[in-house]
Amino acid sequence: MNKKSDIPSLNQALNHKIFHNSITKNYSEFSKVYITFLSDWLTSTVKAFNDSDKFHVMLCIFKRNLNFYNDNLIKFNYETFNKTNQFDIQKINIVEIAKTLNLPKETTRRKLLELQNIGVIKRYKKNIIIDKNSIKLFNIDNIIERLGDLLFKIYNVCLKENFLDVKILSKKEIIITLKDNFSFLLLHYFEFIIPWIVRWRRFFNNDTELFIIWAIIFLNKTVKITKGKETRTDIIKWRAEIDATNTVGINTMSLSEISGIPRPTVSRKIKKLLAKKLIIIDEYKLIHPLNIYYKKELENIQSISLDSFSKFSIMVFNRIFLN
Repeated sequence: MNKKSDIPSLNQALNHKIFHNSITKNYSEFSKVYITFLSDWLTSTVKAFNDSDKFHVMLCIFKRNLNFYNDNLIKFNYETFNKTNQFDIQKINIVEIAKTLNLPKETTRRKLLELQNIGVIKRYKKNIIIDKNSIKLFNIDNIIERLGDLLFKIYNVCLKENFLDVKILSKKEIIITLKDNFSFLLLHYFEFIIPWIVRWRRFFNNDTELFIIWAIIFLNKTVKITKGKETRTDIIKWRAEIDATNTVGINTMSLSEISGIPRPTVSRKIKKLLAKKLIIIDEYKLIHPLNIYYKKELENIQSISLDSFSKFSIMVFNRIFLN
């Protein structure tokens, strides 16, 4: 009698091409949750330090630790992360961080000094630590919950496509998997989200605030179009509908409140977006996205980002299905 192997069959693993084609074909099924999740991530990074770039510099530092843990088969769950008040970090390489984030070296150096001045990074002789308690206003529990919502939506898309030969999965199981494999999956999430922010920042001439404000304007339109809709459309039809449909715009005050960026700064960035022809302002002084001048560039960034997120999603699902 053949004994059942404890090693999972590779036939159970999700195929990237099939998975990516399925979510692209059914993009409208989860687009609202996907775009809202990423927009919430963006605004959360601003509110953590009133400076998104500073937050992502800190993220790069912590990611080096996660790489070390992963390379040395060290894992920790979310409970352990919550109980740990500080993390030792390796020697900080300013050039490496600047290159990763596509930031000038002097800007990176300044952000690191600011992180040190507010107590996020502390130095004790030759030791450097991240003080997790000094990171305020960044709600990791909410991020995990929203990520669970998104992955569960995508999982149900895959079920409708009938290519999953696995047990029925609940949102709770997805969140448990995220928390139980926290260090491993956080590393892979960073490998998605850091290039994602850099890709978009590069389009906006490395102006993170400009990107955040534009993203909220775009989200405002997509949410209003998809509200209450049940139709299943692919990403090409979804884009065409976004371009063709008129909705109520958003004002400067709302942009400031949602983004956490001061209103005078928002007003300055609005002028830049107008000059770049990425937005228009109607007769009621409400702001709308305008994509016709950069359509191919925006679609290309969006497609690359979705492909990258599909790889992260597969990583999570395979962690569940192959266990």
